[in-house]
Amino acid sequence: MMNSTWRNTLDVSKYFKLTYLYMVLGIIMTAVGAVAGGVFLQPLLAQLFQSNIFWVGLIIVQFGLVFVVARLAESRNKAVALSGYLGFTVFEGLILSPLLLFTPVQTLVAAFASTAGLFGVMAMLGYATKIDMSRWTGILIGATLALVIAMLINLFIGSGLFGYIISIIAVIVFAIWTAYDNQKLRVSFENADEVDANSIAVMGAFDLYLDFLNMFINLVRIFSNNN
Repeated sequence: MMNSTWRNTLDVSKYFKLTYLYMVLGIIMTAVGAVAGGVFLQPLLAQLFQSNIFWVGLIIVQFGLVFVVARLAESRNKAVALSGYLGFTVFEGLILSPLLLFTPVQTLVAAFASTAGLFGVMAMLGYATKIDMSRWTGILIGATLALVIAMLINLFIGSGLFGYIISIIAVIVFAIWTAYDNQKLRVSFENADEVDANSIAVMGAFDLYLDFLNMFINLVRIFSNNN
């Protein structure tokens, strides 16, 4: 029998707090990974990142990891779900260390503040809107795949203008994903029982982390003149 006490407003609030706690923890672990990468792996990463083939392979590996972590996050075993999610966030920090360490601090601060502001607005919009955003699933997935393909093409043509346009579109797409994922979280929780709450929280944090991270990276590129 479903536990009815998990269906009131207070529990929804607690659920979102738990989800965002996990998300913030993921961002902190990414920062830790970036520092570790800068201290221990910087020469190796700097050399590898000169190769377009490495970038293509890295994108493929990231897609594979996203799929694996998503499956782990759905686990009802909280330790397994959190371990998979946090391990991924540390890995992201390692591969982002060159970007974060060689970008001026003021650019990182501006990008982070802009990301937090845009993320907050879209999160509240997604939670409160009465529009059924589930109908946008196919469009958002298609737009995301198109962005990945465009990024791969630009790795080889090296167009600064094309890259700049990609970054702007990416910010828009992941801002919409933020609203979508927040609405999906609210609906998922309203239809879940207590047993599923933890797995939903971890999966939700993973989705929101990806939204935030992708907006942040592309805003860093925009504020750095896409260099």
